[in-house]
Amino acid sequence: MKKEKFKRVRVLCREDSLRDVLAVLLSGNFKSEVPAAKNEAALDFRRVEGDDPYEKPIKRLSSVAKYAGWKYTLPEKKQDLPQDFDSKTEEIYNKYKKFKRDKQLLLEQREECEEGKKRIRLFSGLPVDIQALTECEFVKARFGHMPKDCLKRLLEIHKDDPYIEFFKSYESETDCWGIYLVPRSDFERVDSVFASMLFEPINIPSASGEAEKVEEQIDKNIEILNRQILEAEALEEYYFKLHFEFCNSLYHTLVNESEKFEILKSGLLNNNSYILCGLLPLSTKDETEQRLKEIDGAFYTESETVKIKVS
Repeated sequence: MKKEKFKRVRVLCREDSLRDVLAVLLSGNFKSEVPAAKNEAALDFRRVEGDDPYEKPIKRLSSVAKYAGWKYTLPEKKQDLPQDFDSKTEEIYNKYKKFKRDKQLLLEQREECEEGKKRIRLFSGLPVDIQALTECEFVKARFGHMPKDCLKRLLEIHKDDPYIEFFKSYESETDCWGIYLVPRSDFERVDSVFASMLFEPINIPSASGEAEKVEEQIDKNIEILNRQILEAEALEEYYFKLHFEFCNSLYHTLVNESEKFEILKSGLLNNNSYILCGLLPLSTKDETEQRLKEIDGAFYTESETVKIKVS
């Protein structure tokens, strides 16, 4: 942080010259200050009120840029703010949200398929039709896993119970994966027995055929989703490439208008006259003062010099 010298200034202008005055002050790195309104109150000056109308569209375009991977750069030529800037911004923002939502849905579907593939692979050792088993009218099937020591204890304790049986499909050092079957009339009792032995059920994809066949179907679904994701990304890329120049120009114009509004909001208003108070760097003061004097209806005064820390 270093200290820089500023001149405290005050500009009085009419409404018809306000935009020109704000543009000159902004180019001179003017820093607005809220004036002590003691004297102005006697002349019926009041604070300028209202929210920044440019804040929301600026945030909208920033969100679009972040998603599209844009970095806004100063355009070679300044553009006037279009009258329909708000609706234009909303149109582009809504398009970005739809792109994001549609792509996210595809990514979630692919992730779900990939997780389903991992789960179904754990039951590839079972020579049964997955769909036929899960849709069986009188028998309930539970796919899942449990600790090896719990399975051993379960089978020892309930060795005389014909409904307590576990068909293993895969095992690690600590756990076993597989399935147990039970008549629907008795599934609550059997479920509670397995749950007491730390059995954790696993939801698996619904598809016909044995586990290997189901995995093949999932692979086909993933292939389709990958293709759809690529198509969605290509459409996004085309749209954003088409609209970058417009968004870049509009963003900088909005930022410029927002900065002018901040200067204006720190000022005072009486009918169609404005008082703008603030600080001008000594390095730009003379040029700014000269440019203000060239504006019809603008009056410039200055007072003390102050030192302020700047980054």
